[in-house]
Amino acid sequence: MLREAYISLLDKIGPWVFLNTRNLNFIDGFYSYFGIQDVVLLTLGIILFLKIRKTNKRSIKLTGVVLYVGLFFYFFPDFSATFEAQRVLFFEEVNGDLIDGFNLLYVWGRFPTYWLFAVIIIVIDKIKSNKRSKTQIVDIIN
Repeated sequence: MLREAYISLLDKIGPWVFLNTRNLNFIDGFYSYFGIQDVVLLTLGIILFLKIRKTNKRSIKLTGVVLYVGLFFYFFPDFSATFEAQRVLFFEEVNGDLIDGFNLLYVWGRFPTYWLFAVIIIVIDKIKSNKRSKTQIVDIIN
């Protein structure tokens, strides 16, 4: 049901959000792996994580953790994969690009990529918080 909503939305806004980077090699290399939607979704996920980490209320923190897991493990990769598939189909019509299946195979890689990013965000935060706590302990001792 969500996928149909994504597709109908992307059909309407596709010409404005799908950037044709065929002759722009420096941007085309980036778009081979990530799209603008990935950057936006990851930014939203990082902001959500930072807001969850700063709150002291247990119920809000628990709700935020459930939302973080749901977003990174299903909704973000699903939206991103649907967006990318629609982009490939859009440029097949506009540029006459060949769709042979391999140019859509990497779309399934969106799921483990987002899972990895979710874990990396948490690990980086833990490393930073450990460094902060060690610095505070040294400041207290001195």
